[in-house]
Amino acid sequence: WSSVSSGTSRTLNSIWGAAHADVWFVGDSGAVLRWNGSALSPVMGAASVNFSTVRGSATKAVFLCSSQGLFFFDGTFHEFTRQTTKVNCRTLLSLGGTTVGALVNKPGGSSAGQVHSLTSDGSMLLEAAGEVSSYDDATLVGVTPTDLWVLRQNAKSVMRLGSGAPQELVLPKDMSARTAWVRGPNDVWLGGHRGMLAHFGGTEVKLKVAGDYDAPVIRALWGTTSVTWAAGDDGWLLRLEE
Repeated sequence: WSSVSSGTSRTLNSIWGAAHADVWFVGDSGAVLRWNGSALSPVMGAASVNFSTVRGSATKAVFLCSSQGLFFFDGTFHEFTRQTTKVNCRTLLSLGGTTVGALVNKPGGSSAGQVHSLTSDGSMLLEAAGEVSSYDDATLVGVTPTDLWVLRQNAKSVMRLGSGAPQELVLPKDMSARTAWVRGPNDVWLGGHRGMLAHFGGTEVKLKVAGDYDAPVIRALWGTTSVTWAAGDDGWLLRLEE
């Protein structure tokens, strides 16, 4: 891993890329950065909100999620509404092809959330595909509807959901996973508190970067077949070439 200057001190929460040379980073106070293969630059026009997640299906089909609204970028930024009501978003998940899943707030002030599907051109928010009991304390990652990972705050394990029975995987000692990136069924990176990084290779979760008490929280992971990015508090970035 090597350090990359982000040019900001704002916390970076999420990473997504359309290609090796087109990678997006979003974070607090309207932080939106874009990597062109050699340098980072800010993307202008985003609302000054705390973005939690970025996902997309193409260079100009990018979704940005925040507790203050759900946004879409197609060259300019747009904000979603449902029946003139602003949609608050917990997280986004790419589900293959042009489908992006969104965990949004359930109407009526409930702590529950709803899972929706977003069109690839961002023109509409489709009907609810399902509900989850808690909106605030779980993160969903994966690449297909039959291989999903649930991360729970302060938990000592992660849950893998697929076509069979749920699989609970124990994390390395003292690690609490905050984010994960699924490169393949048996190739998963997990990041957590104190800069800790772990990898699942098919049988167990193994610690790869021990971190320390002064290291920042890792909040986002993303990569390609040969490069993996990790981002976190205070503009912290790491890059691994394999």
